[in-house]
Amino acid sequence: MTAEAPIRVFTDESTAPRAAIFARGTVARQLADGLHRSGVRCAPVAGEATDTNPLSSVEATHAFMSTVCANLGGVDAMILSCADEDVATPQPIATMTEGDWIARCERPLQNGRIFFQAAHDMLRPTGGRIILLIPSLAMTGADGLLPWAAAAEGLRSLAKAAARAWGNHGIRVNSIAVPAARLAGIEAELERPGLPAPSLHAGSDWTSTAQLIATMLTPGFAAVTGTTIGADDGRWMTP
Repeated sequence: MTAEAPIRVFTDESTAPRAAIFARGTVARQLADGLHRSGVRCAPVAGEATDTNPLSSVEATHAFMSTVCANLGGVDAMILSCADEDVATPQPIATMTEGDWIARCERPLQNGRIFFQAAHDMLRPTGGRIILLIPSLAMTGADGLLPWAAAAEGLRSLAKAAARAWGNHGIRVNSIAVPAARLAGIEAELERPGLPAPSLHAGSDWTSTAQLIATMLTPGFAAVTGTTIGADDGRWMTP
């Protein structure tokens, strides 16, 4: 069965949502391209690996966001990818140093906390959407990837807490679980051995995930918050 043809969720650019993407490298480019094709106006905040971390502090994030707002005329959604190539490199926990753990688990959690704080500040006046992209292995684990799984699951819990606390401001917070290798932007098999093959074949790029994100920005998803949606082609099927 071939992948379905891409759809344009928003056809009127004047009313299309505006999204800021916190991701790096290939993931940022492919996700931004897929969202553009779906009709979402978006801008990667960290499209390439640089020495400047836009999530090093809330102040740094606001500085980056001011540029995005100037380009887009405002922001309706903020998207965070919980991944990079470093955290996706397997390493046995028995050989891990304190520095390794900080870099692979504590720093992503810290970046996520800063992202959520900045997203709250940006979206509180008018409401909006926060979408967290996590590896599906966050809910199941994988050999050598405990720090990444722990950080991603921690951020997923934070997303649910934020959804409950910020709903009265019109802020909706949801997570999307995608294949780990796709999220990290690498060609590797990171899932646990012995898994069944995906039941769907939606393609290995970000097209279908971008369309899902765009759909989640429509009024039809106004009642959905605090949930995790699986977008791993039907491999894990976790609740």
